[in-house]
Amino acid sequence: MAREEGKAKVEGTGNPQVAEDQKFPKFDPRIALWLSLFILGGGLLALYYSGIHYFPVVSWQDALTYLALMTIIGGSLLVAYSFLLFVPGAIWSKFLIFDKPLHPLFEMGGRSSEPCAWLITKRILLPFSVYMAFCHFLLYQEIPGWFVPLGALASLAAVSILLGRDLREQLRSAELRKARGVPPQGHKDTRKLRQHRSSMAFFHIPLLIAFIFKAWTPPCVIPREALWLAALCPLVSIAWLNNSRIRRKRWFAADKWWSLLCRAILAFSCAAFLSLVALWLFYRIYTGGVSGNLKEIPLNLFFLCTFVVIVANLIVSLLFHEPRHRALLASFVAALVLLGAGPILGMKPEVALPAKIMERFGFGGEQGTLVLTEKGGRILCQHGVPVEFEKQERPNFSEKDSSQAGASSEAHGEGDKAAEKKPEHVLARSVGLRVLSRLGSEYFLGYQKDGFENKIALPRDEVMSWSTGSEKPIRTNDCAPNSADTPATIGPKVN
Repeated sequence: MAREEGKAKVEGTGNPQVAEDQKFPKFDPRIALWLSLFILGGGLLALYYSGIHYFPVVSWQDALTYLALMTIIGGSLLVAYSFLLFVPGAIWSKFLIFDKPLHPLFEMGGRSSEPCAWLITKRILLPFSVYMAFCHFLLYQEIPGWFVPLGALASLAAVSILLGRDLREQLRSAELRKARGVPPQGHKDTRKLRQHRSSMAFFHIPLLIAFIFKAWTPPCVIPREALWLAALCPLVSIAWLNNSRIRRKRWFAADKWWSLLCRAILAFSCAAFLSLVALWLFYRIYTGGVSGNLKEIPLNLFFLCTFVVIVANLIVSLLFHEPRHRALLASFVAALVLLGAGPILGMKPEVALPAKIMERFGFGGEQGTLVLTEKGGRILCQHGVPVEFEKQERPNFSEKDSSQAGASSEAHGEGDKAAEKKPEHVLARSVGLRVLSRLGSEYFLGYQKDGFENKIALPRDEVMSWSTGSEKPIRTNDCAPNSADTPATIGPKVN
């Protein structure tokens, strides 16, 4: 009887935890993934079209194209933001913070199960922040070749050695405290470790000075040799470590924590490398295209992005060991902040991230030449855009039938041959237009020259072709009042 009552309590509503869990649906990773793709892709499209003050007229036939565009852009952003905002924190949590031998070094005093945010910031986040800021400074110099890879490798080696020495010192101190019966939490850094941390930060300053001179002062030329020395200067901190009083045999193979420290340094280096890959991808997006220029981006965007990346990885490293959807949610919110950072900071729409991505993917923002029908050219003329018209004759015969055509001309005469030719048709060409949007039933075009700026919506049927290559200038503007009725014939006719 007692067993039946207990079973009824478990199966019924007697257990409040079971009843509460039944109210909420379970977390489905597949649904969350598709929602993330559509939110990131749709949010970027919404920001882009709000910046150009236009929204395409999409029919149900074009709905699949619009959804595919959202999926492609959303997937690319999801991978890039994962490398930048989620993967480093997850690696720290798995291989550093909650690793069984290293976990006591990051525990909060009095709470052995919870990590301390200050210890994580001091031992992991500080070297990572210095490294990410240094990579920003390297990319801002815009020196081709091996400048960025070698500078990033020098900085990564310096911060990784600092992390290894910090962990080794804490392990040694924790072992001594354990032997004395003292709790291992809360021990202070030694004077040598503080000096090494200060020297590591000090040798990253020269490139920061070059960044300040290039960003805030009038245009000044910094010798390339000086920039190379500033990029490789972090290696001096490693040389200072080897020349100190620490014996090399205690630091390397004779150390019993050598395998553990190598694993920790490797995990930290992999996280830093993935962050650099994502940072380089966004750098290529900002500097690509016709209007790509890294100097047009406000400096507060650099600082905001660096701050968001550091805080997001700290939160992910603290929450990843718990139900992981909390860490995923934190990184997703940080991704939305970075996606909308341009409008938040008041950047120009054409230099914000949505416009750069649309231009880089080829969905909008390209500048080039359009070949239009005569009606399309007349529409652009009405909006003040210079257009060049050209008459062309369509050939009646192909190369295969040329011999037959020559034989029949003798029988039918020259009059029949002329009658078989099709009438002339007119094509128009315009240079310097920006194709802001190609979705829907219209082309949304932008034109800007000599202070004149206009945006035109042109029916898709009036556009014959468009190109983004080298532009051939217009020799004659056929939109003049005298030539508005009869288009001029420019260039040789096509026979």
